Amino acid sequence: MKTFSILKGVGISILSLTLLHVTGVAQQQNLPKDAKPGASQSEAEGPTAKKEAQIDPAAKELLQNVQQAYNNLKAAELSGQVSVNIDAASMQEKTNQQFTSSFQAPNKFRHDAEGALTVGSNGDKAYVFNETANSYAWLDTPDEKGSMQELPAVIPQILQTQNPSLLFALSTNSVQEVAESFGRVKKLEDEKIGGKAYPGLEFTSEENRGRMVMRVDPETHLVRQFTIDFKSSLEESGATDVKAANVVVDYSRINTQQNFAENHFAWTPPKDAMDLREAAGAQRPTEAKQTMTGKVAPDFTLPDLDGKKVSLADMKGQVVVLDFWATWCPPCVKSLPIVAQVYQENKDKQVKVFAVNLREDKQKVEAFLDKQNLDIPVLLDKDGSIAKLYNVEAIPQTVVIGPDGRIQSVSVGAGPNVGEELRTAIQSAKTETEKE
Repeated sequence: MKTFSILKGVGISILSLTLLHVTGVAQQQNLPKDAKPGASQSEAEGPTAKKEAQIDPAAKELLQNVQQAYNNLKAAELSGQVSVNIDAASMQEKTNQQFTSSFQAPNKFRHDAEGALTVGSNGDKAYVFNETANSYAWLDTPDEKGSMQELPAVIPQILQTQNPSLLFALSTNSVQEVAESFGRVKKLEDEKIGGKAYPGLEFTSEENRGRMVMRVDPETHLVRQFTIDFKSSLEESGATDVKAANVVVDYSRINTQQNFAENHFAWTPPKDAMDLREAAGAQRPTEAKQTMTGKVAPDFTLPDLDGKKVSLADMKGQVVVLDFWATWCPPCVKSLPIVAQVYQENKDKQVKVFAVNLREDKQKVEAFLDKQNLDIPVLLDKDGSIAKLYNVEAIPQTVVIGPDGRIQSVSVGAGPNVGEELRTAIQSAKTETEKE
């Protein structure tokens, strides 16, 4: 689904970069299986001094009421729609995404959005499920409500763009942290939504990162609507003739009197689904490895991030590495920096290395590479057709093709020796061809 792709391309999320600063998502994405969910690079380096937010007196009471409402929330059913509207010379996007969610204190929840990942927690473990790829991951989660930094990184990463109110419910002091990240908060006049008046809070920053308006339900003090205007940020990124650039998260249903059945938050992965954590721990034999090794590699033509067409046929006589991956896949996030390092080591040695992204748009991939500071050629397999040719049934899957055009090795997962194994496979591909 295209929703949020352009936003991420210019570095804007639902809270206009704010929650990314708060959660430290980039530092936590590579956590090993047994790592503490809250551990991040920033914590290891020591605390960073926070600048006190400039909050108007009129806004302070409402802000405190909102924070208290989320801290005291026992249960809730939240549903609504996320709308993106971008009208500029170089980009057009107008999309709507429906979502439903439920929450029970302190840490049980489920969030479903059409065309997106399912994320939830049964109280003991959190999980992320990708229906399209039929893959999932179990994640450690705090027993009690804590800061956003203590949540598994993928949870705020998903909820910040799809359901920020649920993210507020799952963490303490999150509303105040958002205010501190923006820097300036003031109270707005009431505005009617569906015939009912809602007070508002406006969040802005000195850096002009955008403007967020939070409309608050006067009865529950939970957020009724988020509106992000990032027109100035889009113009700063180079966009021209920007007529509109905004995102609205509208909660059409807020039910805080919901009593959930005992098994409401239970979740069991489909029997044939792949456990991504298991794949990260060890490379597994797959059908691709068993059936494709030694065979002529299927030819393909795919666009790179600049739109240039890249064909396998044009690279005969060189070793070619194809690493199939996606930004949502934890083992891929773990292994891609290693593959990028191998690319840097071999880019002048008749070795071509490509990270073949599956079913994601250019803007999302570019934003991910920029955030992870990765330099590696990327090909876009937008419909997954090339992955199907290479029998990709789990990712990351890395294929090494010899100079003769035959597949020399296939590996799946992100084991502890993935870098050395890839280097060995590349050298072996060179050697085997030289023998012939």
